[in-house]
Amino acid sequence: MVIDDQAVVRQGFVALINTVADMEVIAEGINGQQAIDLLYSGAALTDEEKLAEELDHKTAGYIDALRRNDLTAVKASLPVNSSSEEAIKRWNDFVQQNGAVEEAEVLGTSSLNQQGVQTFVRLRFRKAAGVYKVTWRQGMLWQQAEDRLQPEITSFLRRSFVDLPLTVRFLPQTAIDLTTYDLVKNRFVSISFPDRYRLVIHAKTGDVIARRIVG
Repeated sequence: MVIDDQAVVRQGFVALINTVADMEVIAEGINGQQAIDLLYSGAALTDEEKLAEELDHKTAGYIDALRRNDLTAVKASLPVNSSSEEAIKRWNDFVQQNGAVEEAEVLGTSSLNQQGVQTFVRLRFRKAAGVYKVTWRQGMLWQQAEDRLQPEITSFLRRSFVDLPLTVRFLPQTAIDLTTYDLVKNRFVSISFPDRYRLVIHAKTGDVIARRIVG
């Protein structure tokens, strides 16, 4: 791990270390707190981060397949009982009313309290714009019961009530420490419960302590 607040210095050390046969740089950071976060939490969150990146890519692929009217590519993301023809038809109906897509940006993926995750994407059509979402379960698009409350563009792609994905759930690191990964800001967030009366939030500028007042 290479830690330095100057990018040029970090890059120099990384290049030097990577020339050594039995050494490899596995992470970089800008300060001591980030180094601790990476060492403390990186291993536990690797799988979640990898899943988020994979589903971000799959969501971008689904949007691209709809834009290209690619039946085969659309079908690859849909459950077996869903029609790719119907999905493309509904997409084209929406585009006819709102104009072609001028911008599509995947914002990130976050876990649900139930099984599955949601990926959020910002779409700007010629006459409309907004943040939309898809729900994934076991690598396929899925419809949660509450999804039906939100306006739908096409199969499994709905308007979102929030503009950004949530962070992944907090994962226990020790008996009193938990850590999560902020997928939007690309950072670790750590909290501790040193006793039943205090919650400590580990921030860049120092620890923030919340105390329970017992009357």
